[in-house]
Amino acid sequence: MYHRPLVTLLSLLVVTVAMPRAAEATPSEYKVQYSIHETRNDPESAVIYRVSLELEYATTVNKQNSWNVTTILVSHVDSQGTVDEQWRLTNPSVSTGDGKWWTAHDDTDNPVIGEFVSPPPMTGTADREIGSGADMNYDLSTGTASGSPPYAATAYLNLRLQRVNEPEPDLDDDEMPMETTDIPPA
Repeated sequence: MYHRPLVTLLSLLVVTVAMPRAAEATPSEYKVQYSIHETRNDPESAVIYRVSLELEYATTVNKQNSWNVTTILVSHVDSQGTVDEQWRLTNPSVSTGDGKWWTAHDDTDNPVIGEFVSPPPMTGTADREIGSGADMNYDLSTGTASGSPPYAATAYLNLRLQRVNEPEPDLDDDEMPMETTDIPPA
């Protein structure tokens, strides 16, 4: 009894109304990088380590997005600014009730880097992928802000980096200001 063009038009309208517009959707991935400068409060000093977190969007509840941390990447940077050692762990353990990183956003569809300065506690061992030698134990948590922030987006983090089976850590800083940037999608 129905005319085929009318049914097709109604079906098209239902599909069009039900599909969210891509411009309004929360990004499915986000990358955050914390740079540790040789002189912690000096943006002009050399970067000696970078800790990058690759995030995958999970859900939104009450102006908060939850993110799965899919990768942690720890990079040592030499005096020429080149990564000479690097360690990676996929699906690292995130010490929250549900294993996700919850962040409050002014606009959940458009997160900005300043909303990623307080990562949840994470502890684990990343596998070496560049250079030679031991894997890297890491312990990362949010510290307490002190003084004026030296970077446009500053995270105050507690970070301990120690090679497996080494008696002394490579880095052991509490409430260290870190330059926080996002990494554009490739």
